[in-house]
Amino acid sequence: MTTLGPQHKSFPSRTWGLELDDLASLGLRVSDLSTPLVTLSADALRHNTDRMARWAQESGVQLAPHGKTTMAPALWQMLLDAGAWGITVATGWQAQVALTHHVPRVMIANEVLDPHLLGWLASAAHAGRVVLWCDSLAGVEAAERAAAAAGGSLEVIVDLGGTEGRTGVRSVPEALTVAEAVLAAGHLRLVGSGGYEGALAHDRGAASLAEVRTWCARLAGLHEQLLERFETDNPILTASGSLYFDVVGAALAGASGTSGTASTVVLRPGAAQIHDHGHYGHLSPLAADTDPLRPAALGWARVVSAAEPGLVVLDGGKRDFAYDLVLPDLRGRDGAPLPDLEVSALNDQHTLVRTPPGAGPAIGEVVRLGMSHPCTILDKWRLLPLIEEAGSEDPLVVGAVETWF
Repeated sequence: MTTLGPQHKSFPSRTWGLELDDLASLGLRVSDLSTPLVTLSADALRHNTDRMARWAQESGVQLAPHGKTTMAPALWQMLLDAGAWGITVATGWQAQVALTHHVPRVMIANEVLDPHLLGWLASAAHAGRVVLWCDSLAGVEAAERAAAAAGGSLEVIVDLGGTEGRTGVRSVPEALTVAEAVLAAGHLRLVGSGGYEGALAHDRGAASLAEVRTWCARLAGLHEQLLERFETDNPILTASGSLYFDVVGAALAGASGTSGTASTVVLRPGAAQIHDHGHYGHLSPLAADTDPLRPAALGWARVVSAAEPGLVVLDGGKRDFAYDLVLPDLRGRDGAPLPDLEVSALNDQHTLVRTPPGAGPAIGEVVRLGMSHPCTILDKWRLLPLIEEAGSEDPLVVGAVETWF
């Protein structure tokens, strides 16, 4: 059990020495915590988890959300309890975190080459199922050596990429060559094909959606060839980040070869559970839905300077708030942006806000910040307060979420 202490940013000193489970009984409010601060809305987390589970069931797909977004085992467990097939990670170490937290199925959406991590993953040191990706003969050879040395085995997905994408072979013939190498290895088992379309397009425009659909057709074609040419039990077909899960789901659901072998289609939208106020708030496939996802993370900062007209400075910065895609923005209690207050820059420990002349928050006032994108919101915090009724004047703290970055 985690014991609170000064390493847990923003929690009051009177909580030091208490165990994490004690927080809910203290009756803390956001005003009892120090700024800067990032909170998570319990209401939004529940809603988003359940909403995505319903969408997956209606779409005939399984979910293995990307756990690197939060690196929070408690949030992973929420997803699993809602019916998620498993949790996806990006590295061998992240897989170790997931498996030691009893995640039953872990997909590593990346080629792992480190022999120490491969050996551990192939050993009996954990009880969960591990599925890793390969996109090269060198990767297959490394996995085979490590699995043989550990006296174990590893399951492998062939990774199909695209031009100027990230990982993944660039053609179907290359993918088939990798698949043949996996099948020839004595300690590896080919279980399917997959990839990531999010590196090939970055918006919801017609050209981007067409690019994603074209890539999905290539992936489905590769998968059909695998099913026809190789015997693969319970095959997996996996793709999708958080921007195109609707397009990918429609393209891949029900995929099977000419033999009629049904595949488990596993999608991996990791940002949907946290969602955000900006990037995914505008571009999520469910943005225009009657029951959209809700931003769960909220920043809080205090005005510490107003040294010149039209400028106020907040006490949080890059060490506290997400800034990689777009800068944070100031929000009202209703969650709507405050258009007259513009964040112009983030320093390590400060946020600069441009205000109308003679207006803006006063020194000492606490303001709320919306952020993008989820993958860089939680990584600056070891422990994030969990709040109810985020839109109230002073939300109640009902617990905390621990991260493992």
